[in-house]
Amino acid sequence: MGALIAVPAVVAAGIAVAATAPDDGRIGPQSRIQPSGRLLKPYGKLTGLGNLPAGGALTPDGRFLWTVSAGRGNNDVRIVKVAEDGRCPKHHGHKCRVKRARQVGQLVQVIPMPGADGGMTMAADGKTAYVSGTKDPCNGCSDGTHLYEGAPKGTPGMEGDNVHVFQYDPRTGQAKRTAVIHIPAPPGAPLPQAVPTVLPRPGPTPPQNFPPTKTSPKSWPRDLAVTPDGKTLLAALNLSDAAAIIDLKSKSIKYVDTGDYPYGAAITPDGKTGLISNETPGTLSVIDLAGAKKVKDITVGPHLAHPEGIAVDPAGKRAFVALANQDTVAVIDLKKLEVEKTL
Repeated sequence: MGALIAVPAVVAAGIAVAATAPDDGRIGPQSRIQPSGRLLKPYGKLTGLGNLPAGGALTPDGRFLWTVSAGRGNNDVRIVKVAEDGRCPKHHGHKCRVKRARQVGQLVQVIPMPGADGGMTMAADGKTAYVSGTKDPCNGCSDGTHLYEGAPKGTPGMEGDNVHVFQYDPRTGQAKRTAVIHIPAPPGAPLPQAVPTVLPRPGPTPPQNFPPTKTSPKSWPRDLAVTPDGKTLLAALNLSDAAAIIDLKSKSIKYVDTGDYPYGAAITPDGKTGLISNETPGTLSVIDLAGAKKVKDITVGPHLAHPEGIAVDPAGKRAFVALANQDTVAVIDLKKLEVEKTL
C-alpha cells in the first residue's frame, strides 16, 4: 500500500479536504481511519508516496523533500516539491500565484532502488544526496515471477551493503545516480542473529532470511550523516554493530565499534563529532571522526529502548534522540556528554 505525506498549503485554494467515507466501520485511505482506530487527517495537501516510506530529508533550500520507499517490495526514492519557486512578477498577478501554489505537493521524480531501509542525508552543497542501499528481498528478481518484484535489470548497487550517491538540480529537483559506495561488513563482524522459523528444535537454527542475510556478515547501513564540508560520511551499520567513517574523496573506510544494532547517525555542526544511536542497549555512541575512535557511550534509555533518529541543534549544544519504544526524546548536553533531560 502506498503512503501519504502532508504538505503545508500556501494559499487557501491549495488546501485539500477529502470527503469522509460513510461511517460503516471500515478502515483505510478513504476514511483515513487507521487500524488502531485513530483518525489521520493532517492539514495541507496530501501527496501519494511509495511502499512504506521509512526515511526522508529536505534539500538545504527547503524546496524539495526526498523520501525513501523501503517496504517489502519495490523500493525507490521519491522526490516531492514542497515549496513555491518564488515571487511572481507583478504583471502576472493571481494566475501566476495559483499556478505556483498548485505545483506544491507534486511528485517530481521516482528513482528505483535495488533495496533500501530508509537511511539518507543531504550534503550542505545543495546538490548532493546520499541514500543507504540494501539487497533486494527477492534477490534482484525483475521478471514478474516473484510476488515482490525488484528494481529494473541493471540498476546499480544490486549487491547491497552500499550508499548510493545522487546529484540533483536545485532548480528542477531532478536527480541522477552518480556513484555507489560499497561498505562491506568490518572484519570480525558478527553473523546476523538466528531466529527460529518454527517451534524450537534440536540443532542450529538457520539465520533470518529477511534481510536476506544467509550466513555471511552484512553491514546493512541505516542512517547517514555528512560533515558540513562534504568530505566525510558517517553510516550506522545496523547488522555489524559498528559505524563506518567514509572519506568521500578516496572512498576509504574506517570502522568504529558501537553498541548492538546501531540505527541513527548525526554529526555536530563543527564536523568533529559523530553520534550513533544503538537500538538494543539504549545507548548513544560518541565518535571522534578524525581519530576514528569512540569517545563514550551515553545511556539514553533502558535496554531495548530502541533509540533511533537523532537531531542536533544548529548551535551544536544539544542532540535530541528519539526513543521509539519509550515514546520519549532524550536531550543530550553535547559539552558534558550526558543526558540533560527526557521529553
